[in-house]
Amino acid sequence: MNTKGLRFKINTAILLASVIVALFAAAILFPFEKKRRDARLDRIQALLSAVYQQNKEELANEIFAGQTLALENTLKSMQQVKNLTHLAAYHIDGALLAATGKPFSLIILGTEQAALRHGFQFAKVNHNGQPFAEWATAIEVIGERVGYLRLYYDLSEMERDFLISNLFFFALLFSTLVVMGLFLHLMLSRSVIAPAAVLRDAIRKVSRGRLGEKVHLNSRDEIGEMAADFNIMSTRLHEQHLALTKAMEVQESHTAHLENLNTHLEEMVDQRTAELQHSYQQLELEIEERKRTDKEKKRLQERLMHSQKMEALGLLAGGVAHDLNNVLSGIVSYPDLLLLQLPDDSPLRKSIQTIQRSGKKAAAIVQDLL
Repeated sequence: MNTKGLRFKINTAILLASVIVALFAAAILFPFEKKRRDARLDRIQALLSAVYQQNKEELANEIFAGQTLALENTLKSMQQVKNLTHLAAYHIDGALLAATGKPFSLIILGTEQAALRHGFQFAKVNHNGQPFAEWATAIEVIGERVGYLRLYYDLSEMERDFLISNLFFFALLFSTLVVMGLFLHLMLSRSVIAPAAVLRDAIRKVSRGRLGEKVHLNSRDEIGEMAADFNIMSTRLHEQHLALTKAMEVQESHTAHLENLNTHLEEMVDQRTAELQHSYQQLELEIEERKRTDKEKKRLQERLMHSQKMEALGLLAGGVAHDLNNVLSGIVSYPDLLLLQLPDDSPLRKSIQTIQRSGKKAAAIVQDLL
């Protein structure tokens, strides 16, 4: 089983929808059935209470008087009520006095007696796998408690009715879901799965090279639109394939022509290459000659530049020396005049001598520069 197929997914969706509908129906049915069952039990309880009320005086007198045989006859007359199968009367101390058929219980325990002092008890019980409605009460006469009474109502018929109704409901629900599922399956198979399968097969044929394949679907839904778009795409692919094939044929013819041109071009290139090699050799000779000429020219230019630099340097040094000597003449000569006018113990004498020595050193540096 292809768990990824569209059919499986649709069937799974239908199954899940059916389960959800079934659960929703069961959620609605369960409270309804419970309410109907409770109403049926309420009617049974009212019936048993009415039966007791009709025979209450007789039961009380017979128990009080100890008339066991009459008590049994009264219980048998009460048993004429449909589905009231077991009846039992008990003494005030809880011991069994009389019963119809085999009693389910021979005594009434103290806890139950205490509970019955506050009113009757009604419950659903099972005896030997058979359902019963148990109704128990204390028997009183003139406000005095004389004994107890238990009535057992057979619920088999009610349970059977409920079972049949539930089975009928679930059978109807199951049939409805099966019919609905089959209808949905057939409808979706016809409108979705079958067209999708046709479209899938066409796509596979195109992918295998059968360009121009067309799908004939008359549906007007999305699948029909997809089929129309597929037909357009397949037609365009077929046309493009034909155009490409034709273009390849033209390209092959052009390629052959280009190969012939290439062969002729190679011959022309070889011839031109030989001519260029000869020209290149001549050009190399000319370049070598030009290099020697340029080298000699460069050497002469360097010598000329060196001479020019030396001439400029000489002019610069002469100008600087002349200017510095003009400046230094005052620094060297004027200290002598100052020293002649200063006494020997003058404090300025030493500073002026220092200035004079510095000027002479500067003059010596200028001479070295020249």
